[in-house]
Formats: sequence, structure tokens, C-alpha cells
Amino acid sequence: MEPWDELQELTGVQGLHRVCENKLKTLNDTGFVRMRWAGAISIAYTQLQSQRRVSSLQQRMKSAEQSQRTSQRDA
Repeated sequence: MEPWDELQELTGVQGLHRVCENKLKTLNDTGFVRMRWAGAISIAYTQLQSQRRVSSLQQRMKSAEQSQRTSQRDA
């Protein structure tokens, strides 16, 4: 796990963490099996998929902010 600075900046929520994909990829067999037994592998991969959606969320938020500014200006 590592701090998720991008999402903290986006949401203003402090203390968010994410799975470090590079560390997961380099995990030795014993560590991987332990995570699997604990049910953590599926959670880690699900979080990594969600992590990839953050840039899409950022773009949507920027577009919404721009639209809001434009409509306020035009009002």
C-alpha cells in the first residue's frame, strides 16, 4: 500500500491509500500465496482496476466545473 495523493487532491479526503502495482508484481511466491489465502489478491486487483478510472473521473469533474462556470457567466 502507498498514499494515493492524486485521489486525495481530487476529493480532499485525507488518508487514502492504494495498492502499489509494482510491489504486487514483484511479490515472491510465498507472499502471493499468503495474500491469496487472506482473500487480498482479488481486492488488490479490483482496486487496481478502480485506480485506472480515476483519470476518467478527473476529466469528468473538470468538464462539469467548466460547464458550471460557463452557465454562471451566461446567467
